[in-house]
Amino acid sequence: GDLYVDRIAEGIEVHEGKGSDKEWVREILREHFPGRYRRHRHAFMQKIFSEVDQDGSKSVSLEEIVVLLGRRGITPVLSCVERIFREVTGERTVRDLSFDEFVQIYDVVQARAGFSEHDLARLRKVWSRYDQDGNQVLSADEVRLALDWQGFVVDSVEVESLVHEVGQRKGLNQHEFLTFMRKYRDFEVQKFMQLNDKLSSGENAVTLADLPRLLEEIGYEDVAPEVLQECAALVHLVNRDMAVGITSLNPTFTFDGVYHFLENLRASHGFINDERVDLRNAFLRFSTEQFSKSGFIEEDDGSSSAPENVDEEARISVLKLFHTLRWLGYQMELWQVVEKMDSIRMVGSATLCQDEFMRVMAVVHKQEIESIKTMLGHDEKQAPPSTPQGHSKTMSDGHEAEADGHQVTTRRLKRVFHYLGYPMATQELVSISKEFAQGYFSQDVWGVAQVLRRHRKKVREKVRKNFGFASLELHHLQEAFETMGGRPPHGKLKGKLLSNAVRELFPGAEKDQQERSRAHLTLKQVTRSPGNCDELNFQDFLHIVRLRLDCAAEAKLNEEYQALESLNFVPEEVTEFRIIFHKIARDEQGSMATGLFAKVSAIPMLSFAAVEAMLTGIAGQCTDLKREALQDILEEVDQEKKGSLYFWEFLRAVRQLMDTNWSNINDEAQKLVFASWAATEADALYNARLAEFTRRMED
Repeated sequence: GDLYVDRIAEGIEVHEGKGSDKEWVREILREHFPGRYRRHRHAFMQKIFSEVDQDGSKSVSLEEIVVLLGRRGITPVLSCVERIFREVTGERTVRDLSFDEFVQIYDVVQARAGFSEHDLARLRKVWSRYDQDGNQVLSADEVRLALDWQGFVVDSVEVESLVHEVGQRKGLNQHEFLTFMRKYRDFEVQKFMQLNDKLSSGENAVTLADLPRLLEEIGYEDVAPEVLQECAALVHLVNRDMAVGITSLNPTFTFDGVYHFLENLRASHGFINDERVDLRNAFLRFSTEQFSKSGFIEEDDGSSSAPENVDEEARISVLKLFHTLRWLGYQMELWQVVEKMDSIRMVGSATLCQDEFMRVMAVVHKQEIESIKTMLGHDEKQAPPSTPQGHSKTMSDGHEAEADGHQVTTRRLKRVFHYLGYPMATQELVSISKEFAQGYFSQDVWGVAQVLRRHRKKVREKVRKNFGFASLELHHLQEAFETMGGRPPHGKLKGKLLSNAVRELFPGAEKDQQERSRAHLTLKQVTRSPGNCDELNFQDFLHIVRLRLDCAAEAKLNEEYQALESLNFVPEEVTEFRIIFHKIARDEQGSMATGLFAKVSAIPMLSFAAVEAMLTGIAGQCTDLKREALQDILEEVDQEKKGSLYFWEFLRAVRQLMDTNWSNINDEAQKLVFASWAATEADALYNARLAEFTRRMED
């Protein structure tokens, strides 16, 4: 085209000197170059076509095209070439190709760096996501983030090498990124296949039991056996009908098979297919208008089925993400959900799409497995085989004898379930530990994970009936309802008792006309009363509390988004501050929790005293004058004059303190970071929290 003609002309001008006449150059190029280029390229394509058309039939198969492309430095998988065939020809049935069709497919493969249209669209989205500064180039660091987002194991040395090989000095443009992704994919597959060849040398066949070892060698750790079996069966690395209990892998698996196996593994996010269906349905459920207006449950039959007509651009808010997790049976609080958003670099994001939701769930799953490993007190890699049925430790008086080694004991189960937010009666724990002893579950992390999934299904049925409230929250609300004069589950509040309850549910309704109208409309909506509400049962009470909490949480989250936009903290700083803030707030909440909503409130706060203790712990003891300056800042950012700070108010205070270098806090904080640096501050704090909890449970 004219663009390339102009570029060649500019190159000649550089050679001839500035001011030379470029028109004659353009004339020659336009008149002679296109025709000669087409003739020479046609001859070249005929030559490489004949390399695979050895029988002279004037046609080639798709398999032969894959071989040819491999010789030309591109390794597309056969299924990708088949999809491109259907795009080019419009035909569903694969057949051999004529020369012209071969050229068309070859050109498409070259332009897309070996990817199908579907993969191309997905990778372009990833590229755009991490071109955060909008300079149309990804740096090596941004490429690492893009790989991690897609679920790849990031090999920093290989990333640096490929970025240098494929791209410009300043990074990768979009087409170079596609080439990089193909080469990195090939690197990972070839590494897997080389390890497989090494393991299967001699008389030893590679078995399904060797698959975790193969994956660990290339960096994929802690993958559930059921997920491995399912992903392997999908691409015939194992027999589909014998995925459970299969003894060996298919010895003839190919590049294509390994490629699809790893793609399926990354797409699974650590979940089996049934779990992914549940996750998708839950996301779609809460992304629809029906479940976006108010409340955890509206007119519904209690099922978890997804809507029939799905908007692929559907998004959910952070609050609805919290509801979705509760709907699925996860016992998380809202502040924990926001932490998970931070962990996938979505600091300050108000909504998330389905892909982002699955990334959050992958983080939840990964941290859950890490927690189980820590609570069990051993590394699974060193665990011996499970105890065969009939050879387990004996049980006496309904309690398990304390086991040596790596057996799953009642005590260990209690630690796991309690830490993950699933307090369980001793009798139930003993019953589960018997199942482990009898061989129903493997004596390892994955056996405990199976039990946790089973228990979560029981939990979620109760949670769904109670507007998303967890067991402890429900207990607090039952006590509150009884204090008001009702008797859950069937008691009702009437007359004066109802009036008192409304005053507590809607503080300020007596004096504020707007709040009084809100109370009237909410009661009418919840109780479905045609006129004035004259009674309130426990379920309606729960519904009102959920609506009130959601309204407050949505407002506070919006305040946080606005604050983060103006404070100019980088995502890593926000993440680190939030983890520290939440840790201290969680330790302090017992003394601050008062009133009906406080015990089930999802928005943590820190008292002024706790903030001062934290900051003086960084900056050291300060003078009375410095303490007064700190107090003035805390009172200024505390907009509700409550004597405590929400997280975004805390960040406002920190920003002012840093801008004024209060008590030399910037230098002291820098020293602290260098002194305590781990892999990342977030990982260090997370692991410390687990270790601290383990010590407490042991005591």
